[in-house]
Amino acid sequence: MMNKIDYLELVLSLKKTHMELLKNDNLVVIDIRNAPKEVKKTKIKGSLEIPAKEIASRLGEIDKSKVVVVYDWNGGTDLGKVSQLILLKNGFDAYELSGGIEAWVGMSLPLDAL
Repeated sequence: MMNKIDYLELVLSLKKTHMELLKNDNLVVIDIRNAPKEVKKTKIKGSLEIPAKEIASRLGEIDKSKVVVVYDWNGGTDLGKVSQLILLKNGFDAYELSGGIEAWVGMSLPLDAL
């Protein structure tokens, strides 16, 4: 059985921070929120929109040579983890954005209108 420290190190290794996104050009950032544009209103600047419910059928749209970071509303939902798992199982180097778009907006980081 995994101890608590090893477990937390594993969980944290599967996430990227907002600062890591801003510093790295070799990323594909994907908005996996299933909500319509009228509800979302904004997205992280330059991110692709591929809803979690469509991620498995749209893998061909994602550049496999880049690190992929998915985000949902916040880090507390399972959509990011499920999308990340699908990507990992299909050979992508995938991570979930820590805190989701909620934390991104809270830090006044760049957004695109929808």
